[in-house]
Amino acid sequence: MSVQQTIFSCDALVALVCDNFSPSPWTDQEVGIALGRQIPVHCVRLSTTAKPAGFLAKVQAFPHQGNIVEHLLPHFITDPRTVRPAISSLLSILPYRADGRPVDEVALLLLKAPATAWQTTQKDRFSRLYHRRPVIRKSPQAQLLLDKLGREPAEA
Repeated sequence: MSVQQTIFSCDALVALVCDNFSPSPWTDQEVGIALGRQIPVHCVRLSTTAKPAGFLAKVQAFPHQGNIVEHLLPHFITDPRTVRPAISSLLSILPYRADGRPVDEVALLLLKAPATAWQTTQKDRFSRLYHRRPVIRKSPQAQLLLDKLGREPAEA
């Protein structure tokens, strides 16, 4: 898939702004397309000297500190434009968590999504994962999520 096809089909754009970002003739166009499509645009400044310009200058940049994904996921899971793809993405990683801590972290993020944003297929998928995976069943946050979604708890 080309960069252009990707920009026209993505749910959000995360611009990783480095010192060579603004001189590129393409970055402003890519950001402009995303803004024109009215998808969320997030700007991450990778260095203290990196300066967003053009369309991107209108978007608040945050400095790269820690885990970028941990910073962005709460935005994606609560934004009506990205909540459904974010739910699907988080559900896709949930079965691969080997211990309870990551399951709890994913479930906490999923709890932030409005119940009305969940599609029936997503609710069903979570319910199946909950009932089939003991590590998910042990998570208090997963139980809260099951209740929030109006699904039946696992049989004792």
